[in-house]
Amino acid sequence: MIVLKIPVSDEFPEVLGYCGGDAPRAMQLDLVLSAYVQGRVSAGKSAELLSLKRVEFDMLLREKQLYAPFSPEELERDIAWAAKSD
Repeated sequence: MIVLKIPVSDEFPEVLGYCGGDAPRAMQLDLVLSAYVQGRVSAGKSAELLSLKRVEFDMLLREKQLYAPFSPEELERDIAWAAKSD
């Protein structure tokens, strides 16, 4: 494991809500969730990076109301599939 040291202003943690002893974990969660939503990492890799089981990661996504990233092609494919089901 590596430890990143990133200089930030004194107000950074408070302004972004990273106060208290859980600040490093909260920052880690935000970084991984951001990468997932942007489609840079898969759900499985995100769970691994956060030391969670895949089902726990799925529950975290629901709790945060975050959804899997869809490309326009994937969305069109899903819409076409749903239309066939009707």
